[in-house]
Order: sequence, then structure tokens, then C-alpha cells
Amino acid sequence: MPRRRVASVSAFIGCAVVGIVPGCGTEPSTDETTAALTEPAAPAVTPACAVAEPAVWTNQSFPDQARRFHVEFDVTPSTSSIDAVVGLSDGSAASFSQLAGIVRFNPSGTIDVRAGDTYRADTTWRYQAGQTFRIRIDLDVRDHTYSVWIGNTVRLARLYAFRTEQATAPRLNNLASVVDSTTGTLQVCGLTVVADATTADGCVVAAAGDGFVDLPQPTATVLDTLWFNAEADRPDIDAVVGQSAGVPDAFSDLATAVRFAPSGKIDARNGDTYRVDNNNTYGTTRRSFEVISDLTSHTYSVYYGTSGPAFEVARQYKFRTEQRSVAQLDHLAAIVDSPAGNLTLCPVANAPSVGVVYSREGIYSVAPLPNNEALISGGTTTTRVDANGQVIATLAAGGEITTDALGNIFVVNITGGFTLTVDKFAPDFAPLWRATQAVPGSGPIQEITTDSTGAVIVGIANGNATAFRFTADGTLASTLEVPGEAISFDGDQVFVAWQHDDTLQITQFDIATGATVWTRAFDGRAQVTAMTTDPAHNVLFGGELITPIDFGGGLIPLRSNPDRRLPAFVVKLSPGGDHVFSQGTGDRTVNDIATNGPRIVVAATYSTQFNFIHLLSLDANGAPGPAYGTTGFGGSEQYGSSDRIWMGTSGRVWANQVTRWPGAEPWPYMVALDE
Repeated sequence: MPRRRVASVSAFIGCAVVGIVPGCGTEPSTDETTAALTEPAAPAVTPACAVAEPAVWTNQSFPDQARRFHVEFDVTPSTSSIDAVVGLSDGSAASFSQLAGIVRFNPSGTIDVRAGDTYRADTTWRYQAGQTFRIRIDLDVRDHTYSVWIGNTVRLARLYAFRTEQATAPRLNNLASVVDSTTGTLQVCGLTVVADATTADGCVVAAAGDGFVDLPQPTATVLDTLWFNAEADRPDIDAVVGQSAGVPDAFSDLATAVRFAPSGKIDARNGDTYRVDNNNTYGTTRRSFEVISDLTSHTYSVYYGTSGPAFEVARQYKFRTEQRSVAQLDHLAAIVDSPAGNLTLCPVANAPSVGVVYSREGIYSVAPLPNNEALISGGTTTTRVDANGQVIATLAAGGEITTDALGNIFVVNITGGFTLTVDKFAPDFAPLWRATQAVPGSGPIQEITTDSTGAVIVGIANGNATAFRFTADGTLASTLEVPGEAISFDGDQVFVAWQHDDTLQITQFDIATGATVWTRAFDGRAQVTAMTTDPAHNVLFGGELITPIDFGGGLIPLRSNPDRRLPAFVVKLSPGGDHVFSQGTGDRTVNDIATNGPRIVVAATYSTQFNFIHLLSLDANGAPGPAYGTTGFGGSEQYGSSDRIWMGTSGRVWANQVTRWPGAEPWPYMVALDE
């Protein structure tokens, strides 16, 4: 079908412009056609004032409008009991029946609106003599409906029918006013006419035959989160909402696409076809959507109903085939491709990520490698990725992972609930050996590391803290089992945290002999939930205070806000167990700690009525450090909780997080973050 491009009569600066395309094609279920866009023009403005007097009609003409448009003007009644109207017509008006949409200043002192054959209003709004009102009227000539606003905030009428005599008006091109009382005047100034898809309350409307409604968005180059509410005016519309790089000119320009299918169901584009993970109908009520797009993997996920119980419509669907290498997303577009119908989007917002290098949906174990490369393991697969997250190689095995100085890879699992399995692979993923060992209880695996001999050490916490050391050839060399709730390693040295009665103990053990190297005891009660060591052999730990504790830097008090206790804390001890710093973090929980020495990052969860992800950045002395990026999934505040984190020598952080929008199901993901 040849494209036809027709310039709009006017366009509103900063708003989306509806493409006016007579004969725009439709999109069948599988074959899609091209839909053109409108070229914007300047608004049509009539700055002069018109003053209506009793029985004297004033008319202000403007170019023909036959689709969706809006007008704005200032109107001032001279008395508080006038009977006067201002309305729109096809040609100059000299009678009330010629007006399609009418705003009336009635003798009772309120403003009302014509709805078919009567006057009424959704909101009672009084006027005063000499008071000026800014009126906006949103109209769709094809549907013969209009909405009226005062000051873009007070809605007098929503989708009222044109006056009965104008129920089939083909166009509007005039603003008329008249005073029907015996005294008073009505002044109408600053008429502006705009042919676009916006409404006064910040919505945009895609209508059948208008092509794409296009909204510029902040540019996203890694991750982007899009939120919108959508309302179809019929349950069998054919409409698409998607994102693109630049202004879209055809369906093939959309990287992501959420479709309101003629079947009445919501689906999404996956590469070259539409499909859905969960069937949901859309009806004619307003629905909430959240779309998370990943430009590093060219995939996206769609949530439906995020303001209440949510469903994942699409999990990591591929960008449309024609957009599989798109480098950015910067426009939102909507189109109704059925012969009739409207789709209203309101409100619309998006948040690109900041400082995110790449992401993966799901929960992973990470082993940082030189040059910001990494091993990422989840489920039954481990991948080696470059600094930008692109896959270099894949191993058909997954679990907790670490590497040794030679680049060998260790994949560790607990299978059957009580069997520890350690697999060693060469740097090229060739299998070397497997070792198994019965474990007391069912885990979880809290940490794994290697020492200078190439041995791998595995720590499990399940009421007791247990460490297993396997030599470089897979032989079980030693086992250490002591009371403890958290465990960490520094080469062949083991650090254990244990709450014993009203004393919190931090102890260093030698795994080969089981001997105690040092221990520190702190009066009070706390739950240690994270522990690690840095390259200089300092030990860091954190968790939740049950009572105030002095770790050597002064008593850390219990903190709270009106909604939650905020007992989280973090402590650093020297290689000999001496205090370096200690502080409350102001969070509800500490879930993990990672460090490369100069930098420390604490994965915490802050709480009010909801939980928020918080990555606390510190320098080696506990002072605030450089901030790390955000995904944008929750806007400026990321709903959800943090989980495990890892840090490379450069300071890059890999973080497992779980976003949980209020009322929605959790969405787990891993992100690689730079400062």
C-alpha cells in the first residue's frame, strides 16, 4: 500500500501529534502494514478577543477539523447571573442548534455543558462577574464526543455527545459565542486550536485511522522501564503500544509491542509473532502495564495489572526481528489498526537505567574475572560474558561458582538435600573432576572460594557453620564444623559469626587445624546476615541489631521510622580483629557485602510502608563512597529488595535484586553496575 502523508492543521509544542492518514491500512494478526505519521505544523492561534452581547453572535473561524483536536481560550462573563454560551460549529453560527459542543454560563451562577439534548456537568463550578476562566475542549469529530476542562485540572464533562442536531457533524471550524440574557457580555480571548492526541489530564489517545501517536521519551541505551495505563473503548479493538528508536513510521520500527488483540486478549510481540505467557482480557476498563526492556539482550518483559494483582504477560520476549540490533529506545508509539476504536494512554512515564551495563532476568551466582568479564551461573547453565554482557562461551552446568588463580572453574551444588557436589572445569569449560560429600542439613551454600594451592573451600550455614576444603585434585582435605550463623573465607582461613546468649562473637579459624586464630566478643544481640573479607585480610560483616551494640566505635542505637524498625548495621575489623569502623545503615536488613578493598558496597533493603532496594557505597574507612547506578525499574525509588552482590577489582558490582511493585508479583534480576 503506498504511504500517504498529510500535514496536520496544527500541532501542540511538546505533545504527541496524531498522524492524519486517510486510508491508513490495518494490521492483520500476522501480516502488518505501514502506517504513516503526521508532519507537525504550528498551532492555529487567534489572539484577538471577541465580545458577545445579548442576541449578538460572535464567530472566530479556524481551519477545518475533522478528527481529534482541542481548543483553548480565555472566557470572562461580565455578571454573575448571565445566560451565555460559547461553542463550536461548522461554519459561522447564528443559532444554538448549529453548535456541536457548548459551554454555558447559566443564570444560576454555575458552568455547565451540553450533552446531546440537555445541559449538565460532572463537577459543579461557580463563576463570578469579571472572573476569567481558561477553558479547554477536547473533541473527536468522528465520534462526535467532547470533554471540557477548566484550567486543565477541573473536568466539567467527559465524552459528552455533541448537541443532538449536530450528532453527525462532519467537521468543525468555528468558535461562536452569544449572550442569551437581556444584560451582560461574554468576552472570549486567545483562541488556540491544536490537532493532536493529547487530553487536558495528560493522556494521549490513539484513534482508528490516525496512524501512530508518538511520544518522545528519555533515551534508554541499557534498560528502560515504561509505565502506562491503557483504556480501550471497545473489547475487540486492534491496537498496539510499543517503543522505538526515533519516530516510528511503520510497525516494523517498533522494538517492543503490547497488543490489544481483536480476540479481546492482551499479547506481545516475540520476534516475528505475537504470543502470551498468561491469558488476560482487557475489556473497556483502565488497565496498568509495566514494560521492562533490555537493550543489551534485545529482550523485554511485560507486566499487566501492576496496580493490583499482576501477571507477567511476556518474559524476556525478543525485540521485533527488524529491531534485534537497535541501540536505543527513545519514543513511545500507539496505534489503533482496527476500522474503529480509541485507545487512551494515561498516564505515561518511563525511566532509563543509570550506570547499568547489562542485566539478566532471574537470580544468579557471579564470579568476577579480569577486565570486567564475568562468569554468570543460573539454573543449569554457566556463561562467560565480556565487559558488555555479551556471551563468549556457555557451559551446560550451573550452581554456585568461583575460579582459581589459573582460571579453572568450580561449580558447586547441594543435590538431594544432603549431598554436596563440586565440579571442576578447565578455563575452556572442559570437565576435570567431580567430588561429592554428605552434608549436615540442607544448606544453604553461603560462600565458596579458592586458596593459593588451587583448593576450593565451601561454606554452609544451617544452624552450624560448616566448611569443606577440597584439594586441587578433588580430595576432601579437611572439614570444620562450629556453631555459627554466618561464614566467610580468606584463603584457608575461616570467619564465623555466632550469637551466643547475649554475646555476639566473631572468630577466625584455621581450616586445616581447626585452631582459633582470634575471637572478638560484643555485648548485645544481633543477627549477622552477611560476611566477607577484602584483599588486605580485613573482615566485614553486617546484619540486624536486636539490641544496641558497641563494636568498638561507640554504641550503635536501634533506629526506626513510623512504619518499620531499621536495625541494619555494618562493621569492619582489621586482620587481627581490631575495630576499623562500625555504623548503622538506616536500613531494615543487610543482605550481602562486597568489597575490592578501596570500595565497599552493602546490599540493603530500606523500608517504609514498602521495601526499597538500597546499595550503600562506602570507602575503606566507612565514609560515603561513589554512588552506583539504578535500574529505573521503580523510578527514582526502586521497590523491592536487594540480595547477593559481587565486586570486581575495578569496582564493578554485580547485584541480584528483586523488584516488587506494590501489589505485584516479584521480578528477580541481576544487574552489572558501574559508578
